[in-house]
Amino acid sequence: MVRAALHAYALEDPEPGAVLERLDRFVAAMDATATAMFVTVDADGEMVVASAGHPPAVLVDAGGARLITGALGPPLGAGVEHRGVEHHRMPAGARMLLYTDGLVERRDERLDLSLEALRVVAASAAPTLDAMCDRVLDALAPDVEAWPDDVALLAVLREG
Repeated sequence: MVRAALHAYALEDPEPGAVLERLDRFVAAMDATATAMFVTVDADGEMVVASAGHPPAVLVDAGGARLITGALGPPLGAGVEHRGVEHHRMPAGARMLLYTDGLVERRDERLDLSLEALRVVAASAAPTLDAMCDRVLDALAPDVEAWPDDVALLAVLREG
């Protein structure tokens, strides 16, 4: 239901902060919580990113890899009225990786260390989406079948 609502809200007004504000009210009405990151990239590579409790995306370009938090706010369902956004540039040839928290959250490791490991691994991967995903999974979730939490990746390449 949350994905369907997100899709409908994005069609109505695709600005990431506005989408997450409306989605926050929807999730709160369900008396639930969820995390989400919403990103738009225009034809010139201008990105607008909003996050509701979701782990940061990784943007990899010729300058290296960096974490994109998206003006991180609390999870959906918290009743946030004004969600912030961040503006970034996604140059031609850049790759972006979004993922579920199961990839980086460990009971025995600080989150900042896991996120740094992800950033380093993504930066060192070959420049294709498949290679980046394979490298990240091999390094951070080597036995994904027996992993204690769900792991999903979404990788995007800006061609040009």
